[in-house]
Amino acid sequence: VSTQSTGGCFQNGGWRYTRRKVHKFLMDPRSSKFATGWHIMDILFICISITLLIMETDPNMSKYFNDESEPIHYWLTYLNVFVIAFFTTDLLVRFCTWP
Repeated sequence: VSTQSTGGCFQNGGWRYTRRKVHKFLMDPRSSKFATGWHIMDILFICISITLLIMETDPNMSKYFNDESEPIHYWLTYLNVFVIAFFTTDLLVRFCTWP
């Protein structure tokens, strides 16, 4: 049985190299301008998530989350789903690339 890879990012230890680069990107915002942007976006999504949580638990605002007849209901729901998907993807990528 041959243990040589067939190509792509797995060739010549490429997976280890790629994993290290992605891990550094996610853990060190100074590693590149794109990493800095990713971390700023991460912090922005944390603030949005906290704001949505506070809004959802406030009795005056909860109607916008629970009443489907409210025009903003779907926007808030989609925003919440998008933020959760971002965090889930970020966590899975961090888990898969951890050394």
